[in-house]
Amino acid sequence: MASMASCQHRGAPIVIDSGCETLPLVGGPSHVDIALAQARDSTELTNRKAGLFVIVRWSSDSLAKQSRPVGAVVELFGPDTAARVVRMIDSSGVLNLVVAGDGPFHLRVRRIAVWRADTAVVLRGGYVDTARVHLQYGGMWVCS
Repeated sequence: MASMASCQHRGAPIVIDSGCETLPLVGGPSHVDIALAQARDSTELTNRKAGLFVIVRWSSDSLAKQSRPVGAVVELFGPDTAARVVRMIDSSGVLNLVVAGDGPFHLRVRRIAVWRADTAVVLRGGYVDTARVHLQYGGMWVCS
């Protein structure tokens, strides 16, 4: 692939071989499935907190058999920027996020060479709901 660059003086563009390529898409589109807890969590209830159990996997069954999306970054944030939790997924592919309070939050999961997953979630005080995140690999420009 070739890319073009030009200076701010409106000179002729320069074509540079960038060594970039598009990674092929693997699996279905990135998405999040939320499962609401049916019973209150007594430990969260006593602390007046809400929780979200996050499970991150590949959307491709064949890729999921080979690896987990280690290094994916999970962000949970509310309208108030002070209520923000950011964690990185390890080899387990699982996180338990707890926030002080309940209400509307935004869940974002991203990783290099992956289509990110974004969704709104309403956390309920005293409950730990589950978010199953399925990430689609590829479709991105990668340059060497």
